[in-house]
Amino acid sequence: MNNINIKTIIISLLAPLFTVACNDDDSAFSGNDNHIASFQLKQGENTFYAAISQDKLTVTVPANLSLQGATATIIISELASISPDPSSITDWDNEQTFTVTSYNGNKQTYIYNVAHNAVSKDGDVALLTQADVDAFATLELSELDGSLTIGAATGQDSIYSLKGLEKLKQVKYDLIINPTYAGSDLEGLENLELIGSLQIMRNKKLKNVTLPKLQAIMLGLTINEGGLETLQFPELLKVDNEISLMNLDSLLVMEFPKLKSVVNNVTLQAGWNINKLHKIHFPALEKIGGKLDITNWKEVTETAFPNLLNVRELNISSLNKLEKMEFPSLEKVEGKMYFAVTNENITAVDFSSLTAINGDFTLPDFPKITTSDWIKSLATVSGKLQIYDSQVTSLKDILPALAEAEELIVSYAPNLSEVDLTRLKVGSLAFEGTSNPKKIIANETCETKLSFRYAVIEKVPDLSGIKHLGGLVISGCNAITEVELNEIESVADDLIFEYCFGFKNLKMPALKEVGAKFFLNGNFATEFDFPLLEKVGVFLYNAQGRQDALVPVDLSFPSLTRSEGYFNVLTSGNGSIVSNLSFPKLAYVGDYFQLSAFTNPENNYIKDLDTFSALTYIGGNVTIEGQRALTSFEGLKNTLEKVLEGESLWTVRNNAYNPTVDDLKAGKWKQP
Repeated sequence: MNNINIKTIIISLLAPLFTVACNDDDSAFSGNDNHIASFQLKQGENTFYAAISQDKLTVTVPANLSLQGATATIIISELASISPDPSSITDWDNEQTFTVTSYNGNKQTYIYNVAHNAVSKDGDVALLTQADVDAFATLELSELDGSLTIGAATGQDSIYSLKGLEKLKQVKYDLIINPTYAGSDLEGLENLELIGSLQIMRNKKLKNVTLPKLQAIMLGLTINEGGLETLQFPELLKVDNEISLMNLDSLLVMEFPKLKSVVNNVTLQAGWNINKLHKIHFPALEKIGGKLDITNWKEVTETAFPNLLNVRELNISSLNKLEKMEFPSLEKVEGKMYFAVTNENITAVDFSSLTAINGDFTLPDFPKITTSDWIKSLATVSGKLQIYDSQVTSLKDILPALAEAEELIVSYAPNLSEVDLTRLKVGSLAFEGTSNPKKIIANETCETKLSFRYAVIEKVPDLSGIKHLGGLVISGCNAITEVELNEIESVADDLIFEYCFGFKNLKMPALKEVGAKFFLNGNFATEFDFPLLEKVGVFLYNAQGRQDALVPVDLSFPSLTRSEGYFNVLTSGNGSIVSNLSFPKLAYVGDYFQLSAFTNPENNYIKDLDTFSALTYIGGNVTIEGQRALTSFEGLKNTLEKVLEGESLWTVRNNAYNPTVDDLKAGKWKQP
């Protein structure tokens, strides 16, 4: 102290006596000082000095030392007083409050506390018998810089009590409770504050795990199979790896009231037997860095995570009695979100803050929930969004904020009247089952890829107003008899018509370009019409049809000039047959060129390849087979440079005439 006049008070707890030593120097005395200048406790031969920091007095002693009966020596400011009388205090092991009053009446309060140095041990410890536990307890450790294993992995029960380990506060690495620990609880470990991990496997005797002071698990919490009934961590704040609770069918209580973060996965998975837990509640949990998986809890009626903000993946499944799912603060799911629950039981669901799912999500149908408020903020699904809802008439009814989805699948929604894509960015939109919107509303350029797969529909929705479409697939829709899309001029990706054996008319009179695969696969009984189609990514036609009738097909593409990839035509198969090929302007095939026919029926119509006279380039192999009437290859004279130079394979067989490469070089393009 700088020029502060002081007095010394020496207190003996055995014989209380205050002695005041006043300075007799001539310095000025103001009477304002109310400080503790020095504080020490003497215990036997040992003296412990307090660290004084502002209004705090801290005495540090060994972990296993009690300060009961210590003698205190305190130095305070001159003519000041202190209360309570330190000589009246016997409990120096716990917090005390002192007030120092200056000569002129100013008061200052000091808080006294005792801190215990850790008694530590390095290395792993395995306690395999009760005698091992009792011997370890005599060390009175507060820290173990290693792993602690309690009980053997197999064998007879060997440990019944952990009493005596109460001073243990930290286990730096694994705390393992093996099946031979026969205690019903973990009494003796109640003062643990930090552990590396907790692992409990297949312990049938342990009923209650309560660690009232545990604040952090640096690795993970793993409990798998056993008779556990109560699991309580009232002060746990974080788990720096994962939580895995599995096959705990006897569990009645699970409490993590202060847990805020888990770095990796949280797996809560019951076994396949009858289980007892009714509620899964994590009131403070804000972040899960991995997956949240809640599975097989047959009696759980409520899952509540009121403060959870984000999770990488969410799975809630096989909760047969689930009534409530509450995630009101969840904003983002980094991966997929999956529900598989008995939907008829659900009466309350809250994902009202959820704006983005970066993986797949199947929107369930909750019959008892009539409002979309439960998921009102969902704007983006970066994976597959699937909707099963027999009542929906508009997507806005169930997903009012939806603005973007990578893939949208609508299944079994017969009341859906129209879909508006003018404000909804969708990579691909598929309709399945009974889904049959009357109209797709879109801008003139619609980048969405539309598909109708095995849908019980008789007519393709009205696509009027669309000139440039992202893609179109009609597959397995046998009730459709005709498709007439008069305004579409280009398809950026695939244009596919397949397995629709009821087709009679297929017309796209304005179509000029298909960017990827142009694929016709099925029975086109009367006619199809693509008069302006000039360019495709690849061209593929498979002649398939009904077995009860042989319908010759006129395969005519009068304007087609380029196939950037391969060109493949199957001229007969499964009851259908091509009677005429007409490709008068086809000049370029970037990859292989193939004309093939099956034997049921044989193709006896195509006699020459003159329709390909404009063809000047084929980039790959050439295969022509099964054309039983084909006798002339003169139509390919201008395009077989690679074949003749040996750069591409020439496969010709089962035709009326099968010239070799040498025959072609010799000018034998026709059957002699």
